[in-house]
Formats: sequence, C-alpha cells, structure tokens
Amino acid sequence: MKSIDLAGIAGNASVSVSSAGMTVGTTGLLTPAETPAPSMVYVLDAAAPRACTPLSVTASGGGNGFAFGWGFVPGVLSNFTLVRGVTGDKVILSGLDHYTTYAPAMYAGAEVEFRRITDGRMIHVGTARMTDVRFPLRSLLPSGAAQALSGTTFRHRLDSWNRRGVSYWYAVSAVGTDGKMGTRSAWASYTAQAGSDSGITVSSPETVTIPARAEGGSLAAPENLTLTAVGNSTVDLAWSAVPEAAGYVVWLGYSDPATWPDTVGEFRLQDLQGDMPQAGDMVIWRKEVTHMTVEMFCARVHGASSAYSGLYPSFIQNALSSDTSPASWEILSWEEGEKPSEDLGRYYLRRTVPAGARAVDGIYWSGGTGQTYYHQKKQGEVFVVDIWIRASAPATLRFNSGQPGETGQDFAVGTEWQKYHLTSDFAPESGGTAAYRWALATTIGETDLTVEYAQLRPHLEGSDYGTLRPELAQCLLPGQKIRDHSLIKTRPATYTAKIVTNPPGEGYKGKTCGLHMDLCREHGAIPWVQLEWALFREDWLIWAEWLAQNYADDFDTIMLELGNENWNTLAAFWTISAMKDAATGEAVSAGAVYGAMTRMVYEWLQESPRWPDLQGKIELVIGGHIASGFGEQAYASCPEAKYVTVANYNGGWDTGTDKRDESGNSFNKMLGFAGGESKLVARETALATTAATLGKTIGTDVFHDIYEAGPGYQMNGLNGASLSAEETIVQECVVKSRAAATAQLDAICTAWKREWLSNWFVLGRGNYWTSHSNDYVEYLTHAVGRVIGDSMGEFRSHDIHPISMAAQEGLDDIAVHAFESLTHPGRWLLVALNRAIDRSVLNPADPLYDAGDSGLRPVTIHTGFTEATGCRVFQGGLGNMREHNRYPAGTRLTAAGTYAADPLCVDFDMDWHDVALPAEIGRLTIDDIFGAEAGGLRGGNFILIELSGMVRA
Repeated sequence: MKSIDLAGIAGNASVSVSSAGMTVGTTGLLTPAETPAPSMVYVLDAAAPRACTPLSVTASGGGNGFAFGWGFVPGVLSNFTLVRGVTGDKVILSGLDHYTTYAPAMYAGAEVEFRRITDGRMIHVGTARMTDVRFPLRSLLPSGAAQALSGTTFRHRLDSWNRRGVSYWYAVSAVGTDGKMGTRSAWASYTAQAGSDSGITVSSPETVTIPARAEGGSLAAPENLTLTAVGNSTVDLAWSAVPEAAGYVVWLGYSDPATWPDTVGEFRLQDLQGDMPQAGDMVIWRKEVTHMTVEMFCARVHGASSAYSGLYPSFIQNALSSDTSPASWEILSWEEGEKPSEDLGRYYLRRTVPAGARAVDGIYWSGGTGQTYYHQKKQGEVFVVDIWIRASAPATLRFNSGQPGETGQDFAVGTEWQKYHLTSDFAPESGGTAAYRWALATTIGETDLTVEYAQLRPHLEGSDYGTLRPELAQCLLPGQKIRDHSLIKTRPATYTAKIVTNPPGEGYKGKTCGLHMDLCREHGAIPWVQLEWALFREDWLIWAEWLAQNYADDFDTIMLELGNENWNTLAAFWTISAMKDAATGEAVSAGAVYGAMTRMVYEWLQESPRWPDLQGKIELVIGGHIASGFGEQAYASCPEAKYVTVANYNGGWDTGTDKRDESGNSFNKMLGFAGGESKLVARETALATTAATLGKTIGTDVFHDIYEAGPGYQMNGLNGASLSAEETIVQECVVKSRAAATAQLDAICTAWKREWLSNWFVLGRGNYWTSHSNDYVEYLTHAVGRVIGDSMGEFRSHDIHPISMAAQEGLDDIAVHAFESLTHPGRWLLVALNRAIDRSVLNPADPLYDAGDSGLRPVTIHTGFTEATGCRVFQGGLGNMREHNRYPAGTRLTAAGTYAADPLCVDFDMDWHDVALPAEIGRLTIDDIFGAEAGGLRGGNFILIELSGMVRA
C-alpha cells in the first residue's frame, strides 16, 4: 500500500490521485497535522517541449592582450540624427558639434547615408559626402536650464582644458519671468593667454530661479557690453540693465559667430548617389580620422583627452597638442604590393619625430596589487609585444614593460619592414595602486626621423593575441551560444566593416569579428554576432562577403543582433529614435524603427553575391526591453527575426537605486528576485499577441530569450545612485557570494522552466558583471549555470508539482527544478534552492539578526524513479550564505588599495562529488547524506544532484 504525505493542506479540500489510467478522489475537511511534514515536491512526466541548451554567454574583453593595446586603424567618428530640412543641396540638421566637442573642420570629406521609413518599411535613400559644413559652437551660462544671473556683471574663467591662444566670444540676453530669452546683445571677444589664473578669485555668481529657459522672448538686447581681462584666462563682463528682466544669461562662443549659419547646423551635398534626402529622414555621418589637428576640435575640449579618445591609436602618447602638425602621426593604407606580409591588415601607422626630439609611445596595461583595473603582472609571466617596424634611417629604439625598476632593452631598426618579438619577464609585483605603461621609445637624433609601425599585438606569452584566456576558454561548452559584446556601445567613436574584418589586433580596439568566429568554431559554439546598426550599406556587403568566404562552411547557424539595447539612452549606445512614415505621415515608434532597420539590413545581406552561401544560416535577434514593449514593436516590423530577447538582472543596473550591502534586508531582496518571473510572463504575453497578429507561433517561428543576465550592480551616476569606494568593495563581495549564486541559479532555472534560453553577462575577468576574478578564479555565480550545461548538454525542464512550501512574504522559500538530459539519456539533474535568508550569520547589530534562525527548510523530492546507477552532488552552494570568492581567500581589498583579513572570502568547492545512491531513489530528502544540513537547506543555499541511469516507476 502506498501512502502520500499531504503536508500543508488543511480545511475543506479536494484531493485526487491518478495512476495507470484510474483516478480516485475525495473531498472533505482535512485536519492539519500536529507536526508539519517535510516540504515536498513531485517531479512530473510533463516537460517543456522546447529543448534547453547550455547557458549562453556574452563575451567581452577576455582575449589575451585586449587590455594591453592594439594595432593601427583609422578612427571613425560617426553619429546620426533626423534631417530637419533640405533646401537645394543644403541639409539642415543638429548634433554635428556633439556637445560642443567637434569643429566643422572635423567633417571635411565625411560620408553620409540617408534612410527613410515609408509604408512601414525602412529604405536606403542614398549616400553623399559633406562639404561646406557649418554649425555654431556655443554654450549658455549659468549652465542650469532654470537659472539666470541676477545682476549685470559676471566674472568668467576658462576651464583648464580650454584652448589658449585663441579668441572667445561673449554676448548677453535678458530673460523674462516666463524663462524666455530676449534679443542677444552684440558679441565681444578677447584672446585667452597661456598661464595660470589661480590667484584670481572667481566667486559663484548670484542667480535667480526661472522657468526652463527658451528662446523667442521679446525683451530688448542688453547694451554696453564690455569685457575686461583680469588674467590670462579670466574676464569680467558688464552690461546695462534691461527693463522687466528677471535675470540674464551669457552666451559663450567657442568660434567666431560670424561663421555660424542661421540654422542649428548644415552641410552641402557632394557626390550624391541615390535619391535626394528630405525632412524626417535619418542621416548617419561618419569621418575616417587618419590624423588630427587642433582645428578639428572645439576650443572647449582642447585638453580633454576623452573628447578624442578612440579616434587615434592609443599607442601614441600625445595625439593632440597645440604644436601637433598633421605629419606627427598618420594612419596610411597599404598600396598594392606594398605589404611585407599577407598576414597584415589594411593599415599602418607613420610617426614623424623632429630632430632633437624623441617619441615615447605605449599603453598603460598593468598596475600594483592594490588596484583591480589593470593587470597585475606576476612572477613567471612573460609580456610580449609583436610588431612590425621600419624607419627612414637606421635607428635605435628602447622597449620595456613599464614595471618599477625595469631596465629598458635597446634594439636596432632598419629601413626595411621587419617583425619584432619583444619580451619582458620582469615582475616586481609592486603594491599600491599605480599604473604602469609599456613603451617603445626612439632616441634623440640630429635629423627628422620617420618610424612606421604595423600590426601591434601586445599579450602574455602562452597563447596568441586576442585568443580567449585558457582560464575562460575552459568554461565554454559545445552547443553554447557565445554573444560577442566587443563591437557595440561605440558611439561616436566607432568602426567600419573594413576595420572589424581585419586580422586580430587590427580591429576596433584590437577586436575583430574573426576572433569571435574563430572562438566559436574552436569550441563548437553558435556565434551570436553584434554589430552596430549604423554601419553603411556598403559595410554590410563587405561583411557578408567576408563571412561567406571564411565561415559559411563552419556553421549551420549564425545569430545576428544589430546594436545593443537600442532603447538605452546612455551616451555610448546607438539609441534608436522614433520617426515619421514619409508615405502615411504616421508616427513610427523607436522599437518599430529598430525592427525596420533590422529587416532592411537583412535585405542588404541578401543582395550580396555570396548570399547563397549564407542563406538559411543567418538568424536575426531583436534586443528588447523587459520593462517595455520595445522588442515586440521591433518584431512587428521585422517578422523575419528568430529571437526577441531581454535583459534580466537581479537588481541594480536596470532597476532602482538600492545598493547591495551586507545587511539582512539586502540579502532578502537579492534572494527574493525569484528569477523576475512576473516580468518574463508580461513579455511572453506581449510577444504571443504580436506573433499571433503576424500569423507566427512562439516556439516555432520566434523565441523569447535572454540576451544578458546576472547579478545586478550599482555604479556611480546610474539611476542617480552614488557609491563610495568602500561601498563598491562591499557590493563586490555581496554579489559574488553564495547567496548571490543561489539567486542567480534561481533566475537561470526560472528562465529554462519557462522555455527561455538564459544568458550570463559577462564572460571575463575583473569587477562588476564578470564571471571570473582578476586572477581568473571562477565566481560561483557563473559556475551555477555552467555546471548544469556541462552535466546535461542539451536538456528539457520537467514540471514540478508543489505540495507544501513554507512561505516568506508571499514567496515560496524552496524552489526545485528537474532537468532531463537529451544528450546523455537516463541522466537527470535536480536543483533545490532556499530563498530564505540565514539570519544567524548576519552582523549581530543587524535588525534581522537571529542567532537561532539559520533559515533551515526541509526539502523532499519525489522523483518518480525506481532505479539509478550513479549519483553525484555539487556542494558549492552549501554553507554560510555570506561567503564569497571575490578576492584571494582570507582577504578583502580596502579603499586604500591594501588587503585586510576577511574570513568570509573563501575558496569555493566547485567540484562534483560522488555519493552513495540513496536508499529510496523515488523519494530524496535533502539532508547530510548529500552534504547539506541534517534538517534540509540553510537560508541562501542550493544543491545540485545529478542522477544517472534513471528508470521510471
């Protein structure tokens, strides 16, 4: 006779039992047991029809040498907006100044491409070059949009990074009580001089609060504006009062206002190919930067290196200064037959060193043990720089890896191209937070010297430049999807197809599409390509030809995602804007524009002569938004898409401003994430509705998946949050803890249970979202997903029937999942986790501390099996929920860059352990037999149990 425990069911209830085609039921009053039975779940035959594959990963920055430097390609300045108007061959638009960063000279010969929405589809309108580019360079003072100066005088000092030796222009407008600015005064100018004005006092001006400033006011222009220089870069302004003015604003011009157009910005078309643009079209511009001069940049940003970062080879020490001439450095293309090796890419660098000077070039790449941003060079590591060099005359160069106390190595360079293999094993392992730069230096000569460099590849000995470090590569699994995250978030310093199809080291910051494809080929993975949607039509044709020629025979599936989080308004993202349909006049949402863009690019790929080699292999990915319908709107405009994806972080980053700390409340929130299931359900419903409208079926024609997921973090400035150095370190420990791994496992399994394929962000070493520590130790938060894929291969999720669960704040404490391997018949994986917190390990001062409450919860799993041949257990999830492995065991970084003792930092047990088969395979009670507590799972704990040779009852 069989007995079934019905713990937790009481009161009027109906119970039925089905077996061998027979059903017996009863209804009545059930009396609760005096002693609650263990929490129990039943593994059912019913399974999700969609097969799950190993956890996909987003890879970025894990290549050997990526952080140490890269080769020589043009910088590519690119951005986009919507055309405001077209008059003859003049196109009116805004944004060319990019927050008063670039000057019109930057755009000489730049390219533009126009795109249009018409009848619900996006079309390619045409391309052209820009000429006669003009736009104003100015700002308003005070900078607050709801502020105005209260008086008729103002002292202004230029910022230290503003250019000297050039003129600055000032004008004044009166502001009314409605916030509208009246007529601007005449301009007055003065020339800033070099030198410090540190002894001159510049007090904060007195201001008044007004409605948000706007142009179009009727107040008269202030008269008698005078400028009085009181220092090299400080000037006093004075003007006459204007009746009825609530305050005043000062216009600061960074270029001669006489050169400004009446419009917000404009250029004339040259060499137009295709149709004329019109108002409302999207215009994308780009300029390949092969050299830089100060005239290309607004005087405001002359000393702000971030303004031109990414537009020049990072190898160059001083890319822009007042005395920099165009010949000091230049990116050149190889002429036909000029390359000394076919392994080289398309470009090389020329450096001109004047007589009596020397060039010291290189890149910051390592640092002391008290910092985690740069690599920490260790004993036994050999730093390598592979580079091609030639000079206009025989010369001596010096190399060193930049470590304190290191002696440079001199070597001779001739007038013919030669590949040099430079090495350094010097590793003092210095403490502190200082950063060190490897360098190549020329010697001082009596005549001008030209030195040319090609294909720079700095890396650590042991593997080639750009290849994934072995510690990361060993975590990859066959059948896994690997998402390349190295070629996105590139606005406005980006790339062309010629750059990213170059050999390794000669791509965008060294990264290329080929490195990603090679990685996927080596590991039997599915490539998930991300490329910016702003690439021109010609770029997509170049990429298609390259892909077909090199990889068409290696893959059955190549996933393609345009851009990254195109709804995200952070500065580096290519945020899609809404448009208007030129044919119907109807508004088109940003999501729909993104979908139409994806569809258009897909059509361009089909225009390639090599499309037959790619047909049936390219699968389009839509990057959606878990909090909005952006993804579904995109899919409606691109029904060819195979996947509609979202990010699903456990707190931080995408939701709220809560900081992860070591309080019970913080652990409670993290463990209560429960996979964000309610949001997943909302997206499922929305996609199902859209798919039905298109006559598509979810699970066959289109799939909902996760493109990024993992523990969530806060960063300074994100969602208005602010973290001190100490808080950042604490967050690192909490989000690399056993409890965080439990919450992450919960999220991964929840996604698989709902037939979403999940993702880990990001495979790499270091801080925040990475899978591994600086020393390439795998975090438990990443291992929980990896070991399931390693155990199961391809698998499917089975339904779990909960009979009784203890509930905390409306959420079940215990979650159980069952996965059946399709790769290894007869192998099953059972996952049990506890969302309750262990109050006994909290700080005694914590309001939730309770020495007697470890959050222990009993768990019993009815498997439905009668036999098994093997059992092994992953026990890394058992123990103190606060333990972590963020830093070397027993230590924790301090804000001062030193290490202090931390017993909570441990080496996690991340191996499988064989255990004796339980006496009753059909009824598994989680206890000390499996390495857990005698009474079940502690708060914030999890366990993975793999059973082989399973036979159903």
